[in-house]
Amino acid sequence: MKLAGYFITGVMALMAEALHTLSDIFVSGFLLVAANYSRKAADQVHMFGYGRAQNVAALTAAILFISFTSYKLYEESIPRLFQPGKWLTRTCGSPWE
Repeated sequence: MKLAGYFITGVMALMAEALHTLSDIFVSGFLLVAANYSRKAADQVHMFGYGRAQNVAALTAAILFISFTSYKLYEESIPRLFQPGKWLTRTCGSPWE
């Protein structure tokens, strides 16, 4: 819904929110898999179990979330800084036109 709103209006805040929501979905799934993996019992290779898998997964998820979201927002916003007039033509009939 937020992504559709961005494509209709061109408002960068909607793009940021859509990316945030999508990344939350992927991060939640990734952390769920890590939580299940961390419940494995100890074996010959990991004598103390797999409990630290959740910590590693949380760090990985945070790094990926920040990098992906930042990259996409910079990719969209930097051209708007240098060509501001080009992006003003995208409106949805607001009364302030």
